[in-house]
Parts: sequence; structure tokens; C-alpha cells
Amino acid sequence: MSAMLPVALLFASLGWILSLLQWLHGSQFAGYLMLLFGIAVVLTIVLWLRLLLESETTVAVLRKRSVALRLSLLLAFAFSMTFIMIFMYHWLNEDGHVHGASAGGADVAQSGKTVGQSGVVTVFSDVHVRGYRLPLQASLNHTRFDLLANKPQSLVLTVTNTAAKPLPLRLAAKAAPTGVKSLLHYPLLHHDYTFTLLPGESKQFDYTLSIAADFPLELQPFTLTHFVFGQDDVSAWQKMQAPLLSGKS
Repeated sequence: MSAMLPVALLFASLGWILSLLQWLHGSQFAGYLMLLFGIAVVLTIVLWLRLLLESETTVAVLRKRSVALRLSLLLAFAFSMTFIMIFMYHWLNEDGHVHGASAGGADVAQSGKTVGQSGVVTVFSDVHVRGYRLPLQASLNHTRFDLLANKPQSLVLTVTNTAAKPLPLRLAAKAAPTGVKSLLHYPLLHHDYTFTLLPGESKQFDYTLSIAADFPLELQPFTLTHFVFGQDDVSAWQKMQAPLLSGKS
């Protein structure tokens, strides 16, 4: 029985990690599965330690047991470190799953000073294409501009398909610091847009950005980053094997 406990602990830990991932993505019953697998992990560890303590204790056995416990702790630590990026990702992107824009600054101390009717807010805007060797060109009409209260600013995003095949794409946007998101009137911050570009086709997307007079001065300047997501090129797997492929030639 004691020989099966490490295997049971491995499966229980794997089940807990998988249920944790589902919980982070909002699955309905993931919380109950986390609790179930967590209890299984604790019970397996307790039973394993109890069997070890009740077994015969000689000097050689104690020495082997000490080494085994240390190795188990080392493996558990190494295994847990492989999943630490999952938590870091959700901490850095607490308001959405968009890569490439900082999510810091949500708790900026505010003095009460606002833009008012005559103040201006400096905005930096850019666009990133997400997809390995994605045959696409994207540009914005403004990369830096001043925004007045209650006076919308037009942002025109131009996307061109340079391939000989249709491209399914998705538009998204993210603001940094994240504290400004709830204060901005900009459709792409709240809803992604999916579309398909035909070969050689170019499309323009005109969105308006606006703020109210109560926009806090401490939250400016801010960055508005646009993302165009597409499928990776079929040769994407080769980029990881480039040294091997070059060595064979």
C-alpha cells in the first residue's frame, strides 16, 4: 500500500492544479473540485507519513527516509515553481487576458484634482500584431495626442491583409494603468471585435475616445494599447528548433 501512496499523491496534486486552472477561468464546479482534490492531497500525505513512522526504524532506514523526504520536498518545490507564472499572469492582468500591456497603477493615490472643463490629458496610443509571421500590417492615425474633457477624439486603426488567403482576426484594447479603464469611453476596452480580412483587403476601424470632466489628474498620461490577434504561421513550430535545423544543414 505504501508503494501506491506516491502515485496517489501525484494524481491528487495534478487534479488540484487542473481544477485550480479551471477555477481561474471561471468554471462552475471548479471550486468544489479544488476542495475535493485538496483534501485528497492532505489525507494522502498524512497517511504516508503515518506509515513511515510506524515502519521499522534502523539506522539505515532512518538515513534513507531522511534522504527520501528531502528529495520529495525538493521535487514538490520544483513542481510548484513551474506554476507560479499562472498566478503572476492573473495578478498582472486582473482585468482581462491581454498580453503586452502593463496592468499596474490601479491604486494610484488621488488628490481630488480633476481635469475639469479646460484641462487636457496626454494619451499615448499604439498597436501590436499578435501572431507568428502574421501577414498583416496595422497602423494608427495618432500615437500621441491631448484629450479634452467631453470632447471625443477619433482613433482610426487601419489593418491590411498582405497574404493570398483570408485572415480571421480579433481586435482588442487595454489601458494602462488599469485604474483608467472605468473612466474611459472606448468600445474596444470592453468588447473585442472579430472579423475576417480577404486577400489584399484593407479595413479602417474608427473609434472615439472620450473622458469626463471628473477624470483624475494623477491618472494621466495613460497608454491605450491596441492588439490585433491572428493565427500563427504553420512554420511557428520551427522557431524553437532553429538551432537543430541549422545544425543539420
